[in-house]
Amino acid sequence: MINNRYNQQELDRLYDYALGNPSGSDGKSLGIGSLFYEAAAAGYTRSDQTQALTRLPGHSTSPFSILDGFPGYAKDGMNQKPFVGPQLGKARLFPKAAISLFVALGSVGKTSTLIGMASHMACGRAWGTNSLSRTKGIIFSVEETRDELWRKFGATVADWNENEIRAAQKNLLLYSLSERDPRLTITEGRNTKPSPLGDQIISIAKDFEAEFLIFDHLQGMVAGDLNNSDTMVTFAHECNRIATLTNAAVIIAAHTNKSNIGADSVPHGFATGSLSIENAARQVTGLIPLPSSDAKTYGLEQVKSNYIRIEMPKNSYGPGGEHGFLCKHYVEKFHTVSILPFEPAAVATSPLMTKSERLQRDLVEHIRSNTGATKASLDAEAGKSGVFKATRKEIRGALSELGESGQIKIINVTRADRARLGLKPQIKQIYSLGGES
Repeated sequence: MINNRYNQQELDRLYDYALGNPSGSDGKSLGIGSLFYEAAAAGYTRSDQTQALTRLPGHSTSPFSILDGFPGYAKDGMNQKPFVGPQLGKARLFPKAAISLFVALGSVGKTSTLIGMASHMACGRAWGTNSLSRTKGIIFSVEETRDELWRKFGATVADWNENEIRAAQKNLLLYSLSERDPRLTITEGRNTKPSPLGDQIISIAKDFEAEFLIFDHLQGMVAGDLNNSDTMVTFAHECNRIATLTNAAVIIAAHTNKSNIGADSVPHGFATGSLSIENAARQVTGLIPLPSSDAKTYGLEQVKSNYIRIEMPKNSYGPGGEHGFLCKHYVEKFHTVSILPFEPAAVATSPLMTKSERLQRDLVEHIRSNTGATKASLDAEAGKSGVFKATRKEIRGALSELGESGQIKIINVTRADRARLGLKPQIKQIYSLGGES
């Protein structure tokens, strides 16, 4: 073909002809379309700039190519989608190169939970009974200042050893967006478009080699009406672009609708605003205060405010509907809570439990959730208005029985304990669970 008379269709025809069967061959003809099909099935993609998979700012205006539309098929199946988060029932949290939503009412504990999970992931420390690989990640927070992010991180790692803390610090970045425009989208007239923040996030994520990115939270990172589908589609498109270009799990914290106050489960449509963002997310996980039905089932009525139900109504890469439980632990040294997984089977009880047995159970859970509990602090909860609904004599009797059975113990406060827990000078002894030091 003469170069000044170049024609793509004619080139394809000649190429097909050149690859055709030799004379007398019984083999199948392999044309240019078949080559692209076989390449796609083997996982190869075109590298020419006009058909690049990663979009540049703006939208592609190049025409569609039939060849690029061939569906690939791997006859031996495909590898499982990689995840970075812990297990929830039979499902894994936070798929890579995809959007995940993490939804709750304000004050339920989504920020503390996400910082807790992120710290465990960055350290490679087990989350409850789930082992985790060490992964790098970044948290971008709209509402929290740097000091508050450090406070929540400190509460999470307060009882870790020095090597674990250093590993978490090395592999986790915490950014407060309080001093910059936190919006991933901006409005121009009636239109919504991506802001420069997305490219800034992509840049630091690539430099740090982050495998997960947490955006806390959606409402502060969107310009425009959250109930407008165009607004949320643009936001979701930008989050997908970040996930694609970084190959990281993009985890978006979000508030739920007011109508879900008092909910006893996490349904579809749990996130506030247009359903477009839930439709774009590959996984949706919600947190709610422990429902009364669960509290009754597991015998936690007296301490239910310390517990959270976590549930996954949507999961594109595994089973949906999985659920579990979390527990708040007040960390006196940092004057805030850390949130950890909780296995309710450990305290599941019979409806025939006696008052004494219930009191012992409640004391164990109180000591578990309140590091540095003392005889005086437990005495203060005596009476009808107290947490335990028991007299001081009953509380002390139950503590004595728990001590004799080895479920709890009294430890002498050291200088390090005093500094770590922020205890007052007059406190000489504190309660601890039997298996803890």
